[in-house]
Amino acid sequence: MSKLLDRSIGAVSVLMQIAFVVVCFSFITPFIYLYNGFTHANIMKMIANNGDFLIVPGHTQVTHSAVAHFPILPYSVLMAIGIFLAILSALFAFSAFIRISHNLGKKQYFVADNLAMLRRIVHAQMIAICSDVFLAIGNQMTQSFLGRVNNGIFNNTWENLLDDAVMLVFIALIYTLFRMAMNIKQENDLTV
Repeated sequence: MSKLLDRSIGAVSVLMQIAFVVVCFSFITPFIYLYNGFTHANIMKMIANNGDFLIVPGHTQVTHSAVAHFPILPYSVLMAIGIFLAILSALFAFSAFIRISHNLGKKQYFVADNLAMLRRIVHAQMIAICSDVFLAIGNQMTQSFLGRVNNGIFNNTWENLLDDAVMLVFIALIYTLFRMAMNIKQENDLTV
């Protein structure tokens, strides 16, 4: 393996480790949503005044009735579950990429550990699809009740669910092809 490729794999591994640590700190976000939901604190101010929530045309003002009837607790629980699952998915994927890049750095290409990590990436994508459902429902609530569309982080909608499902198909295809290649390699190793 060339030195440039070796350094590139090392750089990717370091970046993934940094991203893993940053995502670990994000685990506080679901608890903030749950706290605000159970105490009814700041959720309405966050949605109505936050720059992350765009105004739907025709809904420039939020009525007191809409604010009073907004289901704060279900919204907070849905968002907390969705965010927790999204973070969990990212951690699974980052840990798998770190191990794969470590194995590639050691020139271990077709090993069982890489296959297991590809399987972990498939599972992470399944978890991401589950998180999309919770986040899309929560974000649909802000649009339906308050006329606000989440444009910030965790702004998943129903389109993201389809995108992640297509991504799952591609990742599962890569996993299947890699597994078949490993089987062929093992058969060739046994016949030699």
